[in-house]
Amino acid sequence: MSIIFSATLTSVTAGWQGWSLRQVINLPNLTSPGFSNGLIRVTFTTASTTNAGNLDAAYVGAGVSSPVYDFDGSQAQLLFSQSPSFTGITGSATITSDFVPFTFNFSTSVSLVLSMHFSGTTVDLPQSLSSSGDSYFFSHQVVGSEGQSAPGGSWSPSGASHLATIVLIEFVPAPPAQQVGNDGLSSQSVIPGQTLPGNVGLWVNFPTGYAYQLLRNGNVFQAGPWGAGPSYTVQLSDVGSIITLNVIASNSSGSGPVAGSGDYLAVPGKPLITSQTLGTLRNNFGDALGCGFTVGSSAVVVSALGRWVVSGNSGSHLLFIADFSGTTIGTATINTSGLPVGYNYVNIDQGLITLQADSFYYLQSVEVSGGDFWYNVDTTPTVDSRFAYSGAFDRVGGTLTFSDTSGIYGPVNLLFYPVTPAPLGTPILYKWDFNP
Repeated sequence: MSIIFSATLTSVTAGWQGWSLRQVINLPNLTSPGFSNGLIRVTFTTASTTNAGNLDAAYVGAGVSSPVYDFDGSQAQLLFSQSPSFTGITGSATITSDFVPFTFNFSTSVSLVLSMHFSGTTVDLPQSLSSSGDSYFFSHQVVGSEGQSAPGGSWSPSGASHLATIVLIEFVPAPPAQQVGNDGLSSQSVIPGQTLPGNVGLWVNFPTGYAYQLLRNGNVFQAGPWGAGPSYTVQLSDVGSIITLNVIASNSSGSGPVAGSGDYLAVPGKPLITSQTLGTLRNNFGDALGCGFTVGSSAVVVSALGRWVVSGNSGSHLLFIADFSGTTIGTATINTSGLPVGYNYVNIDQGLITLQADSFYYLQSVEVSGGDFWYNVDTTPTVDSRFAYSGAFDRVGGTLTFSDTSGIYGPVNLLFYPVTPAPLGTPILYKWDFNP
């Protein structure tokens, strides 16, 4: 604890009420703690005859050489249990303010000035009988803004017996900033196109600045001062990755521990076809095969196309979505060689594409190079409730029609998001997992 000023007061009283008071403490009467930036608090006392008084406001700041009672403009308001006032002062009371951030340069300042305004039935303040001139006290009968410059000529010395309310001033370094209350680190899902704007969360110990780090699977890929970020839009390339935000707060004593957000997993989306049973018929069909479907009452956004792979599939294959007229609106190329059995997906070449509500679309696959085999379907595929399945289709000579009666089918699928994400780069309502 660094005490920069201490005084011993007598119990002599003066009936003060509705007055403003400024105390000027000359630099030689202050003890420098060896630093300029920290936290300050002030302890006041009242006389035994004080009755139901109020301390309406108090300010502390560096003084100027002329007029000696004025601030240099960097004053800070004192708080009392986070309030700017202290009501119900009693006789022989000791009132200690909260610690508040404060800067005072002991090598260049000329004095420390405290400004106070009191009101109430009776506000009696102890008097210092010293008239050494080491400290100066000024009074003002007009209620005004104690944190502002006093009107010229409105302050005057209080007399030989100087009123003294200040008994102790403590000035300490601020501890490192600490992050508190982040409601638990949780894993949540985000989707491509979603923008994540960060917030610093809740900190204590008066942080004066913040820095951030964005991490992908634990590796920093973006960092800087808080003012330059940290909004981030999830990309298709992030699918399967974990995105995390770190925040580092600092104050005059340095940086506190890093605070991390929850983990946000970029998810690939939901499948159109949720289950199906494939038959054993295999045929190297020469053109495109697939299925048709109708989107329900809400538009969806498609991120990836896929097809079923089993042993014997090889080479490159073009997956595509066409609208009701047969016009292709989205494509993706998949090489089935060596892929695991089941549906495998690749991102759409055109990025995210929107399928309109109450609209019909074709989803098909065509061989580009290498061998391929199609399958018959023993059961109608089960599709997500946002879609209506129309049946298997084929394409011959550029014409899309219902498949032949043998039920040969190219098992294709897509991944979609049920809620249309914002356009890339557009912030939407989302927050990192910081606030309690």
